[in-house]
Amino acid sequence: MRRITVASLVVWLAVGCAGTTPTADVTGARIQAPDAEPQSWLAQGRTYSEQRFSPLAKITTADVGQLGLAAP
Repeated sequence: MRRITVASLVVWLAVGCAGTTPTADVTGARIQAPDAEPQSWLAQGRTYSEQRFSPLAKITTADVGQLGLAAP
């Protein structure tokens, strides 16, 4: 029974990983110049200093409720 469980886990992981998309080319230079790409949030806090502020002007208190995850 244990072999079947391990085998099905391996198959499940292989199938799950096959559909992943490639990651972006995030480099230290890109993270150090976040204002060159204000539409890209390349680090968890956007900058090395964890600024966590978006300079984009199209996001306002009126439309923030419409934000969501982007489709891949």
